[in-house]
Amino acid sequence: MVGVKKYNICYAGGKAIQHLQYLPFGENLLEQRTADWHSRYTFSGKEKDEESGYSYFGARYYNSDIYIWLSPDPMSDNYPSLTPYAYCANNPIVLRDPTGMFTVGGFGINLGIIIGGINISLDRGDYGSGYSSFSDWVLSANGTVYWDNNAISQATAKKDEKYIGKTVGYFDRNGNLYKGNEKGELTCYNNMVTVTADKNNTSTPWMTYAKDQREQTEIPGSQHNPAVIGYHATTGGFKTDETPWCSSFVNWSFTQAGITGTNSALAASWKNWGQDLENNPAYGSVGLVGSNGKITHVGFTVAVLPNGSIRLLGGNQGTPSAVRISTYTPDKFVGFRYPNGYTPVFFKK
Repeated sequence: MVGVKKYNICYAGGKAIQHLQYLPFGENLLEQRTADWHSRYTFSGKEKDEESGYSYFGARYYNSDIYIWLSPDPMSDNYPSLTPYAYCANNPIVLRDPTGMFTVGGFGINLGIIIGGINISLDRGDYGSGYSSFSDWVLSANGTVYWDNNAISQATAKKDEKYIGKTVGYFDRNGNLYKGNEKGELTCYNNMVTVTADKNNTSTPWMTYAKDQREQTEIPGSQHNPAVIGYHATTGGFKTDETPWCSSFVNWSFTQAGITGTNSALAASWKNWGQDLENNPAYGSVGLVGSNGKITHVGFTVAVLPNGSIRLLGGNQGTPSAVRISTYTPDKFVGFRYPNGYTPVFFKK
């Protein structure tokens, strides 16, 4: 069948335990399993939220049942002829969208090059879309994209530098999308949050470390995951991964970024830490889960779904307990905290 995508999920030994087939827009066509276990990473290799049924691509959530994104494309001003909710420009056989930011391949909607591990997308002016010709954005020899008023072509760029043009879009090594306009303004689009680069310290360096720990899992029995023991080293030095470790994970992530946490393994220790965001979550804020003012769990806020549910990246979550992203309804939170010295960027409503 034309356009059917097939995936086999295997043990390390190569034996298939789950077989999946999808229609071009991600509709389930066939699923076969030889075990009760099944992967959360399905269509396009993206995590599918079991509660909502939406697939998380990093920048947006996708509903494969009705073929649309649940929020507009942050790069949509580059493609005025397309609806910002269309998946792969309504042509998923030819095109793909690996992050929810823009389509790649096919008809020249996006031209991407890989330089130094950074994916640089160039808005070409020769596709009849009305884009301006290149000028001023340059990729340096060390992999930094910057605005150079003296560069108007490759011939005028400095030695060993790559001339990009008037506009640019690229992902850094942490998966954040940056877009530069014709005025030399660089904007970061991070998980449905729009941040103006280098303004009021809106960066979230602790999230880089936290996201790198995904799928660190408790080990059943007498053995213990060394990563979890490492999280505990920032709180009380506990030697088992059975000791509740959600707060230790949050403390460890902040410590790696040079930020002082609470140094306590108690979730309740975050109640008065840092800035009080009250009930207004920001990307990277510490979500305080509990009831009646009592805090029983903490994690990092990474997204707010259209129905108001909140996605939390935390340790000691799920079964088995692991560093993973879980979905909570808004009534499960008693507040949100943010480190002092950093400017929170709130989710768009």
